[in-house]
Amino acid sequence: MTEPTVPMPHNSWEQPTQQAGAERVKPPRRRRRGTRWLIALVILLALLVGADRIALAVAEDQLAGRIQSSQHLSQKPGVSISGFPFLTQVAARNFPHATVDIHGLTANSLTITDLHADLRGVHVNGAFNGATVDSLTATAHISYSDIAKALSSQLNVDGVQVGTIQVSHAGNDQIKASYSLLGVDVSAIVDVTLAGANELEFKSVSFDSPLSTLVTPSNFDVKYSLGALPFGMNLTQLTFTDSDVQISATGSHVNLSQSTVSGG
Repeated sequence: MTEPTVPMPHNSWEQPTQQAGAERVKPPRRRRRGTRWLIALVILLALLVGADRIALAVAEDQLAGRIQSSQHLSQKPGVSISGFPFLTQVAARNFPHATVDIHGLTANSLTITDLHADLRGVHVNGAFNGATVDSLTATAHISYSDIAKALSSQLNVDGVQVGTIQVSHAGNDQIKASYSLLGVDVSAIVDVTLAGANELEFKSVSFDSPLSTLVTPSNFDVKYSLGALPFGMNLTQLTFTDSDVQISATGSHVNLSQSTVSGG
């Protein structure tokens, strides 16, 4: 015979164990609060950084406008203020480093392209309407085509321009000036040096021309002034490349609100 199945007694002590396990699955409230604080902190930092960057963009634009006005530039220069956070620099009224980029600057009919200036120690006055710079260094470029225009104006007979010069790099600190006169090719090797304040001196060192009675080496011997440059900069060095002449300049104790050029 089959023995009857005897029902097992209910273990009343197992249910509390299951309930306790179910309670342990719930995340602690303290961890949730910590996550919320972390999210709030990240959002606050993002807002502060955003406000700092907006203030920086506004300040750069205002400084660019002041430089354009004081230096009589035809277009607003590019301005970049270094350092983070920006607002602490505003509070101190001191900016350790800033850069200014000026394009298409005309200096006594010569076009100076891509002038890049590094400003060190920019101090803003109490009213925030003016600034001075401890020192600056700058580089810019003068194309050979612009130099050719300047030399072509010197190529004349009885006051009449008789040719258009082509200029190329001749090695070292020299350029080669070539042109055609009455169907005859003429060329000269010309030294280019700094002479005086912001003045370029061109002086021929060799001359090849069967038309020496019309054009002489003295046609290439000329001093060319660039006039007053932005921020009162002074030229310090010329560097020759295959496409242009790079000029280096320096300045000190510069007032960014003071005009130093006569025209843009």
